[in-house]
Amino acid sequence: MSEPSSLPPGELFAAAIARQRAGDRNGAEALCRQLLAVQPDHADALHLLGLVLSQNGQHTEAVAVLR
Repeated sequence: MSEPSSLPPGELFAAAIARQRAGDRNGAEALCRQLLAVQPDHADALHLLGLVLSQNGQHTEAVAVLR
């Protein structure tokens, strides 16, 4: 498997979902942020990042991301 940083956006997002589902919220957050650095308006990545932040108890930041 390729390093996450070298993956195309769709695969990067799929990797973020897989990490979140596996319970690796920090990994999922990092991948979402990496994807958003390239595509800041990626709606699915923004949604997943908001979910992960909320799951980590960072509710204020989660709301800001989701807006």
